[in-house]
Amino acid sequence: MSIVSEMLKNPHVKKWYNEMTYRGVEITATVYVRRLSAFLERIEETPESVTKQDREVLYEKMLGFAREEQSKGRTPSYIVSELKAVYSYLKSKDVNFKRIPNPKNSMSTPTIQDETIPTREELARILQLAGARDKVSISLMAFAGLRPAVIGDLHGNKGLVMGDIDGWRIEENEIIMDLPLKITVRPELSKISRPYLTFLCDEGAHHLKNYLEYRLRKGEKIKPSSPVVSSSFIGPINHIGTNAIRTGIRESIKKAGLEKRPYTLRRYFASKLLQGEDNGILAHSYGQLFMGHKGSMMDRYSVQKGLLPEQLQAMRDAYKRCYVYLQTDVSQEQVEEAQQRLDKMELKNETLEEMLIEKLGEAKKEKEELQAQIEKIRKGYKLGLRRIFESNIKFMEGVLPPDRYEVYKSFVSAGIENYPDE
Repeated sequence: MSIVSEMLKNPHVKKWYNEMTYRGVEITATVYVRRLSAFLERIEETPESVTKQDREVLYEKMLGFAREEQSKGRTPSYIVSELKAVYSYLKSKDVNFKRIPNPKNSMSTPTIQDETIPTREELARILQLAGARDKVSISLMAFAGLRPAVIGDLHGNKGLVMGDIDGWRIEENEIIMDLPLKITVRPELSKISRPYLTFLCDEGAHHLKNYLEYRLRKGEKIKPSSPVVSSSFIGPINHIGTNAIRTGIRESIKKAGLEKRPYTLRRYFASKLLQGEDNGILAHSYGQLFMGHKGSMMDRYSVQKGLLPEQLQAMRDAYKRCYVYLQTDVSQEQVEEAQQRLDKMELKNETLEEMLIEKLGEAKKEKEELQAQIEKIRKGYKLGLRRIFESNIKFMEGVLPPDRYEVYKSFVSAGIENYPDE
């Protein structure tokens, strides 16, 4: 009998477990039960007795447990996760702690800090060596960004169904697809309990088509309620469980001679969307929605219960433009097409820059012409004043006595010469 099954015989643990699964965190609940069991065994307590411990005594025991785990080489983040499980159980029994003995660098993950995202060549090798079913799981993660628990939950009770995928139909035992396929993730499968959508590219759809047609040849009737990835070809068709998905992907990665976690496939998808954003062919809000992250587009999709046809088409087109980054079997023609699109964008930017420079030049020229006209007016005004003053000097010559005329003439002449331009 498993540790979890044994622990769940205790009514207190069972109640705590049920509360967590009710909130939709079944995988976390199972992990927490296993970690609580390890902690209780280490400190030689039971689920009942640990809740009656003095707070300081219990804190010291938690600290001793953390130090022992640290001496075994456990990572800080793993130790924190173990203590969180204990804290969660105690909290469910109204035993509240204001502090947890967190180790230094509690958020560090040294075992995976040097882990790299698969390259396109590595992903191609993984897909090549994977089985038909695992090819689909890998494609849904790497090309659509789905989490394993969306494809199938812990026990295989629910998961992605064919009705969640738009753009396929069956004609004479052949799967016909309109690409890219649109995938809708229902709230009960979403990590944040909100619906969202993503797409599956031509390469991923090709693997799905081969897998579904294989199931059709085996006699299965593919319906909207059928699991996208099934547990077996024999007997009742159920969803595949999350652990089986991870195991299949992990084995495929190992066959390719790589040491990576299955989750790096989702990071591959995220990195390719980021490339699309950097090159101006995918909006950031679209990428957030495809990844199932909260954001403005997620809010709009949830509140409006969907998107307008033109919004959906814009998303489809943007995703399709990312094929050049996502797919491992991209043709040279597609690469050249993407490069031409980028060249056009750069040319457009250069043209806009030239137009702006030209406009600035025209504005500068107009300003210079205006200043020249003002200067011309100023000079004409000064010349007019000079002529008026000169006429007055001639007139006053016959009116004033000679000595006073000379004084008047000097004064007026100096005024003309020193008259300001403004």
